[in-house]
Amino acid sequence: MFAWKIQKLNLAPTLTYDSIQKPLKAPKGRQWIFDPVHKEWSLEEKEETSSSVPKTLDSPYIEHIVTSSDTFQGICLRYKIKPLELRRLNGGFTGENLSLVPNPLKIPRRKDMTIEKKVDDAPRALTQDEVVGILLKECRSMNRSEAKAYLMLNDWDFAKALENACEDGF
Repeated sequence: MFAWKIQKLNLAPTLTYDSIQKPLKAPKGRQWIFDPVHKEWSLEEKEETSSSVPKTLDSPYIEHIVTSSDTFQGICLRYKIKPLELRRLNGGFTGENLSLVPNPLKIPRRKDMTIEKKVDDAPRALTQDEVVGILLKECRSMNRSEAKAYLMLNDWDFAKALENACEDGF
């Protein structure tokens, strides 16, 4: 028999749900509930708990919106975090180019961590880069130049720019 006439069957591996390690992430505002009687999972609305601590303080992470004035070393120094730890927590990116990292960056919250906040200072206005970053966070499929264009067309009014972007399908 010739070698090219030999046929091999490539059978697909059999998959079971037993191999799933991590649960599926629930959509925002919903949670997974297990019904032991019927042995099935269902999505239900998450019950709001009245807590005196805001959600941002309950989170184990601080979100840092990357701006054009940020540097990788500066972020590490500001939050007193090792570069390797910051990279691992945010998907294992390489290098120090902040345009290639996820925005916002996740920074671990520590018990001894205090964020420098001056009580005497009045709240400052957001810079244009910060507003662009916030719009990019709201419209994930938009790129930086499109976000800047929407904001410039609306005289840097965030609410109007977001409304126009949503109308355009972002």
